[in-house]
Parts: sequence; C-alpha cells; structure tokens
Amino acid sequence: MNQRTKSIIILSLGVVLLVIVFTVIPWNKQKLPDSPQTEDVAQEQPSRPVLPTMLELGSEGCIPCEQMKPVMAQLTEEHGELIYIKFHDVRKDKAIAQQYGIRLIPTQIFLMADGTEFFRHEGFFPKDEIEKVFRDMGVSI
Repeated sequence: MNQRTKSIIILSLGVVLLVIVFTVIPWNKQKLPDSPQTEDVAQEQPSRPVLPTMLELGSEGCIPCEQMKPVMAQLTEEHGELIYIKFHDVRKDKAIAQQYGIRLIPTQIFLMADGTEFFRHEGFFPKDEIEKVFRDMGVSI
C-alpha cells in the first residue's frame, strides 16, 4: 500500500467518524428549558384552567424569599381567578433550579398561559411591580 492510499483511507475514516459523532451521538445543546407549567399545573389542579403564572423560586429561611410570601398571598387572594402563583423551594428541589438556570434566590419567572417565559426577576419583587408585569402580559388586574 503506497502513502497516497494510506492517506485516503485515514482521511475517509476521519470523515466517517465525524459523521457518526455529529449524527448519532445526541448533543446537550443549551436551550431554555421546556416549561413544566402546563403539565405541572394540570397535574396539581386538573379542574382549573391554565393561567398566566408566576413561579417563585426560593427557599425556606431565605429572608427575601420569606418577605415574598405575604406578597404572593395577597396576589393570590386578590387575583387568583386570573393568575396562578407557585412557590418552589430550590434547596429541596434542585432540579427546578437547574431547569430554569437559577443564579440567586428569590427568582420570579413569569409564564404565559401557554408556558412560554415572558419575564424574569431576581430578588425581592414588590406587589405593584408584579401586577405591572401581569398587566404587560395582558392580564386585566
């Protein structure tokens, strides 16, 4: 076998290897996570319609997270028929923190009724500012 034949065989094997790597092996492409909102909400409360949602990602004992609790309670009491607010403790459920790429807590993620992310905020978020985001989403509150 001459040198040219060896080079062609090696080049061909390299091309075949690249094709296998790029077509067969699944790549972990970084993308925004699929929102669990539609499925999770349906599983938690199957009788209620899917609503624009605020996910509160925080933890028990975190001071700003604790300060958000009365805000979330007021919003639910005043607008519960129009919006859905769900708290997730990221220390107990690390998967959700990873799914949404949480950098600090609390983080509020606003999801449209179809589950697409509309807006996100990190830190304490006052009630009037939350209501403004929901209004920007088209909710009449």
